[in-house]
Amino acid sequence: MKRAMFAATLVTLAAASSAEAGCSSLQSSPSNQPADVKFVNGNANNVDVLWYKFKGGTRKYRRLAPHQSYVQATYRNHVWAFTDAKGKCLATYTVTGSGTYVIP
Repeated sequence: MKRAMFAATLVTLAAASSAEAGCSSLQSSPSNQPADVKFVNGNANNVDVLWYKFKGGTRKYRRLAPHQSYVQATYRNHVWAFTDAKGKCLATYTVTGSGTYVIP
């Protein structure tokens, strides 16, 4: 199956609310709709990129240096979180389609 091409969409992630500060109760939903997302660290510090598993819990995918970016193959309805070096949740994002997402 061929992956969707990048859309010219740019979305700035909102900072996590205090209720999401732990990012602990989220999970991805299964999907057969692929999406390619470009995560951009718009933060002045390192940011860890985490994927939420289907039954809860996370898997760390990588650490992004300030202003670094990378392309992640994923699926619609998958949930991603972005934390600082101490594990504090900076933002969460549920994929709705291909695009570029800037981590605050």
